[in-house]
Amino acid sequence: MRVVGTVGKNKPEILALFLSGKQRCVHSSIFGFTNDLTLVSHVPARNKTVILNASQHYDDTCMGEEKDHKPEIIMHYNATKCEVDVLDKHVREYTCMRSMTCWPLKLLNLNDDVCANAFVLWMLKYPNCQKKKNNQRHLYLFSLGEELVTPYIRRADSGNNDTLTGP
Repeated sequence: MRVVGTVGKNKPEILALFLSGKQRCVHSSIFGFTNDLTLVSHVPARNKTVILNASQHYDDTCMGEEKDHKPEIIMHYNATKCEVDVLDKHVREYTCMRSMTCWPLKLLNLNDDVCANAFVLWMLKYPNCQKKKNNQRHLYLFSLGEELVTPYIRRADSGNNDTLTGP
């Protein structure tokens, strides 16, 4: 799995050299490399620093015009960050999770992400299905839940109450 994302400036692992944007020129970048990660600190404007971490970029390639010389990592992040925002919006609209503070239970949020990705794949395979309806995702999640629960309901109706073993 490849990762590209911003890093908070409050992390103690970040060196002071990467944080200080006041002494650096505008549009300057500093790179840090390990075996499998790249850290870049870019100054897009005076007194502002953006820090990104990437696992798929291994060099200090910069792109763009001469006046706005951005690292390739930042260009890639800017091109793909809206996809994560759209996924988060979809998950917030229809979620199967409750509000909780225990972080191991938050791993169950993967159910929402899996359902959102399954809906995208379903729409790619059946683009004309339910096209005229405004609540396509809601209808898809309802039918998905219905199909997942139906075998257990049939088993319970047939007199076998051992629903933990599966269909």
